[in-house]
Amino acid sequence: MFTPEREAINSHISAALDSNVLTVIESRSNYYVHPNYRRNYVQFRADHARWEWQRDVLAGGNMLIRHQLKLSARANREFETQQLVAMQKGANSNPIKLEPNFMGIGIDLRKSYSWLLARFAKRP
Repeated sequence: MFTPEREAINSHISAALDSNVLTVIESRSNYYVHPNYRRNYVQFRADHARWEWQRDVLAGGNMLIRHQLKLSARANREFETQQLVAMQKGANSNPIKLEPNFMGIGIDLRKSYSWLLARFAKRP
């Protein structure tokens, strides 16, 4: 994520940082927007400007800071848990079960009732 040097970080990102959802791994300065390419950022220091376009960019004075963000371990666990619960709900909704029953196929009557209600509730 790139932010201008003299401006604050986006309010949503700073709220996520404050609540430990995101963590900043690394911050580097001396990034500038390339004048010829949109959304291309180049890093160089003022004392190492070799080309004329670099001097022009330095004269503009719009230095950016690059923040490398990572999802925190706690937030990562929460998202993984949410995905696991969603997968289990999807797997448990099928009323047909393949296990040793009469002719190898059985029907779970408790699941079939809720499955039928959900099927007919969707239709107008």
